[in-house]
Amino acid sequence: MRDEEIMPLTEWKRDTAKALKRLHARKGVQVLTVNGREAAVVLNPTEYRRLREQEREAYVIQAVEEALVARDKGAPTYSVPEVFDRLRKRHAARLKTAAKSRKSR
Repeated sequence: MRDEEIMPLTEWKRDTAKALKRLHARKGVQVLTVNGREAAVVLNPTEYRRLREQEREAYVIQAVEEALVARDKGAPTYSVPEVFDRLRKRHAARLKTAAKSRKSR
């Protein structure tokens, strides 16, 4: 995590505009407290997108690792074109419905 600023929620509510300016300038997060305890975390958009991207990458890495383990245990493997073909067949009805709704707009 980047810069972390701890601030009482009452102070944040009293001058939200100033708090948001500081948040954007520091490119970090603000931890809001109530009675000295963490109550909420406010992220600037850049930090939020960075964390979301890290989450997506972790998900892909986990999926690939699970697929490799399954392959090593004898699960069938497919080429990329085979995967797309299987997905198209599996979701053919949904794809047709989506295409029809786009045409009717």
